[in-house]
Amino acid sequence: MADFLLNLSYETWESAFVGNGVNRIFNSFSSTFHIIFYLGFPLIQVDNVGNNNSWITLGIIISCNNKRELCTESRNSKISSIIKYYKDYYRILLKGTKRAKHLEYKIKTTWEIIHTESGRNIKKCGIQSLNVEGKNTENQQIIAEVFNMYCTTVVEDIHKDIDVNYFINNDDNGTDD
Repeated sequence: MADFLLNLSYETWESAFVGNGVNRIFNSFSSTFHIIFYLGFPLIQVDNVGNNNSWITLGIIISCNNKRELCTESRNSKISSIIKYYKDYYRILLKGTKRAKHLEYKIKTTWEIIHTESGRNIKKCGIQSLNVEGKNTENQQIIAEVFNMYCTTVVEDIHKDIDVNYFINNDDNGTDD
């Protein structure tokens, strides 16, 4: 954020406002602003963690690639045996993917039943409410601030206790051990 503001402050903007029409001035301004913006806030690549397609195996990926190649061949070809082979391949691949999805669903359902019957189906959730200064609050922002305040002050309190106890224990004898 500081780099973005610094780069904005260095820009004179004279080149952005030189032009005849409103559209040219706006486009020049927008271009300059976007360059500075993307320098200050570069794009970050984030991996997709929520992949729910665990049923897609390497075999299915290879078969889909083969189907794609067969599709382009069948479009360009007038030979009926190639077209029939593509349609059969597509039909088999469709049945295979449906079966893989169905098996994945059955496995997940089975594990859900096992966890429910064994008593391990407890959903983990965050803190819904907290007693702050004698009042219950459900405001997540206030709860977060209270926890942050506690975490920052508990370390200071421990350090104060250690320092006080150290000096009390060492000053009782009047000598260092």
